[in-house]
Amino acid sequence: TDRQVNKKTLKDIIEKQFKVNVEKIQSINYVGKITNFKRHIGKKKRFKKIILKLRKGQTIKEYQIENSENKPENKKDNTK
Repeated sequence: TDRQVNKKTLKDIIEKQFKVNVEKIQSINYVGKITNFKRHIGKKKRFKKIILKLRKGQTIKEYQIENSENKPENKKDNTK
């Protein structure tokens, strides 16, 4: 996502592209951290993270997360 995009235009783009209703948008601008690459100092890129809240019952199929109910449970056996 482009860091200059504001919430209003982002909401319009998502609603048109995925045909969902967006109720709430939260955006977080991450600062690029300074890192060391062997002997050279570099900087990681800055980026923007978006958190969407959709209307109840709506999902975006491309970004759907699997339910944890289908995954096998790892239970520890406490017997000694």
